[in-house]
Amino acid sequence: MIEIAITILSSIVLIVTGLILYGRRYYGSLEKLGIPVIKPYLLFGSDPYGFQKVQHIEDIKRMKQYGYIYGVKTNLIMKYKMKKIFLS
Repeated sequence: MIEIAITILSSIVLIVTGLILYGRRYYGSLEKLGIPVIKPYLLFGSDPYGFQKVQHIEDIKRMKQYGYIYGVKTNLIMKYKMKKIFLS
């Protein structure tokens, strides 16, 4: 019985560790190119509460802070993406 519990617990730890390493595989890639990046939260991307904000207003705030080109980590599955803001 204890062997089964240890096997299940070690499997869960292994899966969680694998997900964290998979999600962090591209961390630092844009910084090496000199592109400012919004700091990402563990596996939830740079703005995990972005759905609660008005995105074009957030883009203008970030443009003033980081410049016209900056990087954003979207979530666990997607890589970094760069945003280029065009203001007319």
